[in-house]
Amino acid sequence: MQEMRKRKAMLDETKRKIGLASSGEHSSSWKGDEVGYFGLHARIKKILKKPLKCNFCGRIKPLDLANKSHEYKFELDDWVWLCRKCHVKYDWTLKKTKRMRAIASKNIDIIGLKKLYATGKYTQIELGKKFDIHHITVWKYLHDQ
Repeated sequence: MQEMRKRKAMLDETKRKIGLASSGEHSSSWKGDEVGYFGLHARIKKILKKPLKCNFCGRIKPLDLANKSHEYKFELDDWVWLCRKCHVKYDWTLKKTKRMRAIASKNIDIIGLKKLYATGKYTQIELGKKFDIHHITVWKYLHDQ
Protein backbone atom coordinates (compact mmCIF):
# COMPACT_ATOMS: atom_id res chain seq x y z
CA MET A 1 0.00 0.00 0.00
CA GLN A 2 2.79 2.40 0.88
CA GLU A 3 4.53 1.64 -2.41
CA MET A 4 1.40 2.71 -4.31
CA ARG A 5 1.36 6.05 -2.47
CA LYS A 6 5.01 6.68 -3.37
CA ARG A 7 4.30 5.77 -6.97
CA LYS A 8 1.28 8.11 -7.08
CA ALA A 9 3.35 10.93 -5.56
CA MET A 10 6.02 10.35 -8.23
CA LEU A 11 3.41 10.42 -10.98
CA ASP A 12 1.94 13.69 -9.66
CA GLU A 13 5.40 15.26 -9.39
CA THR A 14 6.29 14.10 -12.91
CA LYS A 15 3.05 15.56 -14.30
CA ARG A 16 3.79 18.87 -12.57
CA LYS A 17 7.33 18.98 -14.03
CA ILE A 18 6.07 18.18 -17.53
CA GLY A 19 3.43 20.91 -17.20
CA LEU A 20 6.06 23.46 -16.16
CA ALA A 21 8.40 22.41 -18.96
CA SER A 22 5.73 22.92 -21.61
CA SER A 23 4.15 26.15 -20.34
CA GLY A 24 4.85 29.80 -21.08
CA GLU A 25 7.63 30.40 -23.58
CA HIS A 26 8.30 26.65 -23.82
CA SER A 27 4.79 25.93 -25.05
CA SER A 28 4.25 24.97 -28.69
CA SER A 29 1.40 27.49 -28.84
CA TRP A 30 3.46 30.41 -27.45
CA LYS A 31 2.88 33.54 -29.54
CA GLY A 32 5.30 35.96 -27.89
CA ASP A 33 4.36 39.58 -28.61
CA GLU A 34 1.66 38.49 -31.07
CA VAL A 35 -0.58 37.29 -28.24
CA GLY A 36 -4.29 38.11 -28.56
CA TYR A 37 -6.67 39.95 -26.24
CA PHE A 38 -7.57 36.99 -23.99
CA GLY A 39 -4.05 35.56 -23.96
CA LEU A 40 -2.59 38.88 -22.86
CA HIS A 41 -5.17 39.19 -20.08
CA ALA A 42 -4.31 35.64 -18.94
CA ARG A 43 -0.57 36.47 -18.86
CA ILE A 44 -1.11 39.67 -16.92
CA LYS A 45 -3.47 37.93 -14.46
CA LYS A 46 -0.74 35.40 -13.63
CA ILE A 47 1.75 38.14 -12.82
CA LEU A 48 -0.39 40.97 -11.46
CA LYS A 49 -2.23 39.35 -8.57
CA LYS A 50 -5.79 40.43 -7.88
CA PRO A 51 -6.16 42.72 -4.84
CA LEU A 52 -9.09 42.53 -2.44
CA LYS A 53 -10.36 46.01 -3.36
CA CYS A 54 -10.86 48.14 -6.47
CA ASN A 55 -7.79 50.28 -7.19
CA PHE A 56 -9.99 53.37 -7.80
CA CYS A 57 -12.90 53.34 -5.35
CA GLY A 58 -11.69 50.79 -2.77
CA ARG A 59 -14.90 48.75 -2.88
CA ILE A 60 -14.76 45.02 -2.24
CA LYS A 61 -16.50 43.80 -5.40
CA PRO A 62 -15.74 41.37 -8.22
CA LEU A 63 -12.79 42.93 -10.05
CA ASP A 64 -11.89 43.21 -13.75
CA LEU A 65 -8.41 43.56 -15.15
CA ALA A 66 -8.45 46.84 -17.09
CA ASN A 67 -5.90 48.20 -19.56
CA LYS A 68 -5.19 51.88 -18.91
CA SER A 69 -4.05 52.96 -22.37
CA HIS A 70 -6.16 50.54 -24.47
CA GLU A 71 -2.98 49.76 -26.38
CA TYR A 72 -2.75 46.31 -24.75
CA LYS A 73 0.98 46.36 -24.10
CA PHE A 74 2.72 43.76 -21.95
CA GLU A 75 3.67 46.36 -19.34
CA LEU A 76 2.42 45.81 -15.82
CA ASP A 77 2.03 49.51 -15.01
CA ASP A 78 -0.41 49.78 -17.96
CA TRP A 79 -2.90 47.50 -16.14
CA VAL A 80 -5.13 48.01 -13.12
CA TRP A 81 -7.74 45.99 -11.19
CA LEU A 82 -11.12 47.78 -11.14
CA CYS A 83 -14.63 46.93 -9.99
CA ARG A 84 -17.10 46.69 -12.89
CA LYS A 85 -18.59 50.14 -12.19
CA CYS A 86 -15.19 51.89 -12.24
CA HIS A 87 -14.08 49.84 -15.27
CA VAL A 88 -17.10 50.91 -17.32
CA LYS A 89 -16.76 54.53 -16.18
CA TYR A 90 -13.02 54.54 -17.03
CA ASP A 91 -13.52 52.99 -20.49
CA TRP A 92 -16.42 55.33 -21.31
CA THR A 93 -14.40 58.40 -20.29
CA LEU A 94 -11.41 57.25 -22.34
CA LYS A 95 -13.56 56.55 -25.42
CA LYS A 96 -15.30 59.90 -25.11
CA THR A 97 -11.91 61.67 -24.85
CA LYS A 98 -10.66 59.87 -27.96
CA ARG A 99 -13.88 60.73 -29.82
CA MET A 100 -13.58 64.39 -28.83
CA ARG A 101 -9.99 64.44 -30.15
CA ALA A 102 -11.25 62.94 -33.42
CA ILE A 103 -13.91 65.64 -33.64
CA ALA A 104 -11.31 68.34 -33.09
CA SER A 105 -9.01 66.85 -35.72
CA LYS A 106 -11.84 66.73 -38.30
CA ASN A 107 -13.25 70.11 -37.27
CA ILE A 108 -16.79 68.75 -37.11
CA ASP A 109 -19.39 71.38 -36.31
CA ILE A 110 -21.62 69.46 -33.89
CA ILE A 111 -24.12 72.32 -33.57
CA GLY A 112 -24.35 72.52 -37.37
CA LEU A 113 -24.79 68.76 -37.56
CA LYS A 114 -27.64 68.92 -35.02
CA LYS A 115 -29.31 71.79 -36.90
CA LEU A 116 -29.13 69.92 -40.21
CA TYR A 117 -30.65 66.82 -38.61
CA ALA A 118 -33.40 68.90 -36.98
CA THR A 119 -34.54 70.13 -40.42
CA GLY A 120 -35.56 66.58 -41.28
CA LYS A 121 -33.87 66.77 -44.69
CA TYR A 122 -31.01 64.44 -43.77
CA THR A 123 -30.85 60.96 -42.29
CA GLN A 124 -28.08 59.99 -39.90
CA ILE A 125 -26.47 57.95 -42.68
CA GLU A 126 -26.52 60.93 -45.05
CA LEU A 127 -25.04 63.19 -42.37
CA GLY A 128 -22.33 60.59 -41.75
CA LYS A 129 -21.39 60.70 -45.42
CA LYS A 130 -21.57 64.50 -45.49
CA PHE A 131 -19.29 64.89 -42.46
CA ASP A 132 -17.14 61.84 -43.30
CA ILE A 133 -17.96 60.02 -40.05
CA HIS A 134 -19.80 56.80 -39.23
CA HIS A 135 -23.58 57.08 -38.88
CA ILE A 136 -23.42 55.65 -35.34
CA THR A 137 -21.03 58.47 -34.45
CA VAL A 138 -23.65 60.89 -35.80
CA TRP A 139 -26.22 59.26 -33.50
CA LYS A 140 -23.83 59.67 -30.55
CA TYR A 141 -23.34 63.38 -31.32
CA LEU A 142 -27.08 63.89 -31.65
CA HIS A 143 -27.70 62.22 -28.29
CA ASP A 144 -24.64 63.76 -26.54
CA GLN A 145 -23.09 60.35 -25.93
